[in-house]
Amino acid sequence: MAGLAIALAVAVASAHAEGPPASSSGELSTVTLIDVSRLPSELIDDVQPGAEDGLVFLFLIVKQPGAEGIPTVREMRDFEIDRVSYRKSTTEKLGAIVEPVTFLEDANDFLARVTPGAEVDRIVPNGEAYVVVTTIGGARLPERGTGALQVEVGWGGKTEVVSFTFAVPPEIAPDAPHVPAVPGEPARPRSQARGILT
Repeated sequence: MAGLAIALAVAVASAHAEGPPASSSGELSTVTLIDVSRLPSELIDDVQPGAEDGLVFLFLIVKQPGAEGIPTVREMRDFEIDRVSYRKSTTEKLGAIVEPVTFLEDANDFLARVTPGAEVDRIVPNGEAYVVVTTIGGARLPERGTGALQVEVGWGGKTEVVSFTFAVPPEIAPDAPHVPAVPGEPARPRSQARGILT
């Protein structure tokens, strides 16, 4: 069932990805980096005030057999581009730190939200998978480069660290469609996800 969840989420959300998404399985979860997108320029001031640029990361976390409890996430606060901390680079160039924005959402609710009007069946039992969207804004990003990140996720207060690499995505043209799931947070009445975000 986890494979189906990943396949459906990828079909809906990987509008900017090149190639298949990267996945890694641990004791608690299978974590998939579904998408890394440039923060659309017209949304920077609304989502990340003070930032010049930024990235939006979309993860799917599927519970492994034996894992228990509610989703647990330690907020991702930094990533590297060509082995240089983006947070450090932002502090040096802008003289300030732009705080990340993260939200968790049940995978089924997420798919229903990003495919308005479509009949979306539950892909996994409620509470067995969730989506994490993290937006990190800051200094102007290079046009190209190799990124590296670590995300710490799990269930019931227990977490494990998973690492990924990615290519710096291109800028999004102001009139280009972008994934409706990012950036931003789901409307409160829609999302029923409970979780621990630290």
